[in-house]
Amino acid sequence: MGIEKGNSYAMNAYAVMLFQGNVVKQNYKESERYFKMAISYGNKYAMNNYGIDLYEGYGFPVDKIKGLEYLKKAADKGYSNACHRYAFLLYTYHDINVTFEEIGRYFKMAADQDHVDAMYYYGLMLENHEIQNPDYLDCMEFFTKAAEKGNLMALRKLNKDENVQNIFDNEIDI
Repeated sequence: MGIEKGNSYAMNAYAVMLFQGNVVKQNYKESERYFKMAISYGNKYAMNNYGIDLYEGYGFPVDKIKGLEYLKKAADKGYSNACHRYAFLLYTYHDINVTFEEIGRYFKMAADQDHVDAMYYYGLMLENHEIQNPDYLDCMEFFTKAAEKGNLMALRKLNKDENVQNIFDNEIDI
């Protein structure tokens, strides 16, 4: 097993298995131990996973601040999912003092790695003038890129798909 050899990817994978109860018995305490072990080796995926779990309170007591700290560490290592998640949570979580410039920087980092939702939100921040020196053409460029990759919110923004408009306008019975 790669864990004994210091393989942080194996540590993270095992932590996820323990967390989900996949193949092994579910054990949050042990999963936390393996997440932290992988994190000590600088594993950005473990930082992301553990950060989400802390922020949302999945298996652990909710700790939004610590969860955001781990997500930021993963984002600073360039993991696009962490960049988007961190920016999105900052954008929607109002009890933390952070500038729109910082939020936009992380959305842009993820968008530059083709993260579709980040493209949309970066465009939205430009459109809303939440980022310094917004350029409307830039905003439309990000909406267009996101729409081309199937982001429904971007498609609606651009009014390019009647079916998308119908999805948002009609009640859906489940």
